[in-house]
Amino acid sequence: MLDSSGSEGASWPAVKRFAQAVVDSFNVATARVHMASVEFSTNARVAVPLNDSRAALADGIRGMPFLGQTTAIGRGLASALGE
Repeated sequence: MLDSSGSEGASWPAVKRFAQAVVDSFNVATARVHMASVEFSTNARVAVPLNDSRAALADGIRGMPFLGQTTAIGRGLASALGE
């Protein structure tokens, strides 16, 4: 889950780098680890559905726009649980 609310504006590039570092620290593969990525602000969305592709995760994280609104972590959690 990545917080893309207004309070993260200056930190957004670092947040995305950290998320990529987390992905890189796991053995993401078919018979190993599967991951998904959820972005939240006022609303939440599954940016990358649960999968086993490190490249898909990297592309999804890299492509996440900064939303810059309020912080609705509950919506982010609900989206993650739905995934």
